[in-house]
Amino acid sequence: MKELHDRAVLKLCQNDYTTEQLMGWVNKSSLEKYLWRLETQRIFIAELDGKMLGFVRWYPKTDELCSICVDPDLTRQGIATKLMEFVYIDAIEHDGSELWLDASLTAVPFYQALGWDYVVLSTDGPLDCVRMVKNLGPIRTQGNSDFGGKLT
Repeated sequence: MKELHDRAVLKLCQNDYTTEQLMGWVNKSSLEKYLWRLETQRIFIAELDGKMLGFVRWYPKTDELCSICVDPDLTRQGIATKLMEFVYIDAIEHDGSELWLDASLTAVPFYQALGWDYVVLSTDGPLDCVRMVKNLGPIRTQGNSDFGGKLT
């Protein structure tokens, strides 16, 4: 997961952040943090023929969408949209009514296309990001999200 995350960040976010910011982003996670995430967060993985295409993590305790990541060579094929659909269903099953996240500048258009609301731009951390929220009222799935793989 970390290798996929790091490749995606470095390739997809290079137009919105400096190399120094990107390196800080990919180098901040330790093995201990990843183990904690595996134990406490809900994780869905999209795969095809045993290859991880993408993943999404959310934390039911706080209703935070923590991370969504797709192989940078496979973007715009519906993988992230399908992963999000699984999170919405899972969150509702866990009595969630709203999710929140801090989106990278790169990801804001994706979230807006899925109906997330822009709350505030934050420029006081190491990376500029946008706080966004998604009301989990009636969720409509996207028609173009069949990537041909499976989600686990």
